[in-house]
Amino acid sequence: MLKKEHLEILMRPYGIDVSQLEFIQCSQNYVYKVCDDDGCRIVRVCRGRYRRESEVAAELEWIRYLVEQGIKVCQPILSNEGKLFHSFNIDGEVSIVTVFEHAPGVAMHRRFADEATFEKLGHLTGRMHAIASNASEFERDDGPLSRPLWNESRLLNEDFDACRAVLSKEFLAGVKTLIHDLTAIPKNTDSFGLLHGDIHSNNLFEDKGELWIYDFDNCEYGYFVQDLATILWDSIYCKELNKFADDGLNDRIRPLWKALLKGYAETSPMKELNLEHLEKFFLLREAIIYVHFHMTLNLSEAPESFHQGLDVMRRNVETQSHQVDFSLISKHQKHIKIVITPPCVTSRSIDNKQ
Repeated sequence: MLKKEHLEILMRPYGIDVSQLEFIQCSQNYVYKVCDDDGCRIVRVCRGRYRRESEVAAELEWIRYLVEQGIKVCQPILSNEGKLFHSFNIDGEVSIVTVFEHAPGVAMHRRFADEATFEKLGHLTGRMHAIASNASEFERDDGPLSRPLWNESRLLNEDFDACRAVLSKEFLAGVKTLIHDLTAIPKNTDSFGLLHGDIHSNNLFEDKGELWIYDFDNCEYGYFVQDLATILWDSIYCKELNKFADDGLNDRIRPLWKALLKGYAETSPMKELNLEHLEKFFLLREAIIYVHFHMTLNLSEAPESFHQGLDVMRRNVETQSHQVDFSLISKHQKHIKIVITPPCVTSRSIDNKQ
C-alpha cells in the first residue's frame, strides 16, 4: 500500500478523505475503493510503471468515446479542479491518480459464469472491436491516440527487462519467435485496432443482465484476436485447468469457447478466426502472465503446486507447446469461419502433465 502522507497528496484534488480509502490490490497499479456521501468510486494510482501522462489521457479519451457509442464502461470522474487525472512527483517518482465510477451490479465471478455469460462477453468484445474498426469516425486533429502498439507495450518490454535475470534463454527466444511471427500478420480494419488488452472476469461486472467493463490501463493497438486469446487464457483455460491438465480439459473449455464465439460473431467486424494466430497469442499471453507473476508475487512464499504450474508455463513458451487443442475446441461451431493455416499444434503437453 502507499504511505498515508503520499495518499493525502494524491487525494487532495478530489477532496477524498484518506481514512475512507479501502485498499483493493496492487498488481500493475495501486487500486483503492472509497464509499462516502458521494457514492462509491475506484481510485487508481499509477506509480513507477512507465506510464506517461499522454497515454493516460488517451486511455480516458477512448473510454469516453466507447461510452458515447453505448458501451457500459466506468468513466473517470472530474477532480475539484475539473481535471480527469492529476500527476505528482513524490520522492522522485511520478504518480498519476485517476478516480473512476464504480460499476453497478456484482462482479463476474468466474465460478458462476456459464455459457450465457460468455456469449454476452463475446457480444461485448465484438462491439468494442467494431467501434475500433470504425475508428476513422473518431476524429482527432492531432492524429491517433497515444497508446502503444501491442509489441511495444510495457508488458513485453520494461517488465521483461526487469525480470530478465530469472528468464531462461529458451524462454526469451520463444517470446522473440512469437513476436516475430505475429508481427508479420497483415493489418486491416476488420482485424486490427484499439484493444482493451486485458479482458478477463476480474475486469467485469454484471448488472441487470448486462456486462460492464473497466480497467483500460493496458489498452493498445493490436489484433482483435489478441483479446480473444486473453479471454481464452485468463477466463476459460485457467479456470477449467483444474490445477493440472487432464484428458477432459478441452471438453470443458469447448462449450464456453463456443458461446464466446457465438456472441462475438454477432457484433464483430472479424469474420474469420485464424487458429494459428490464436495459438500464438495464447502462448504470448502465457509468457506475459509468467513474467507478471515474477513481477508482482513473492514467489518464495508460494506453494509447491504453484511453482509446478510456473514450470509448465515456462516449458510451454520455451517449446511453443500448450495444453489446448484449438482445432477441437473450435470444431463444429458455425458462428465464425475458422482458418487453419498451417495446422495448429495440438495438445502436445497434455501427455506431460504439470
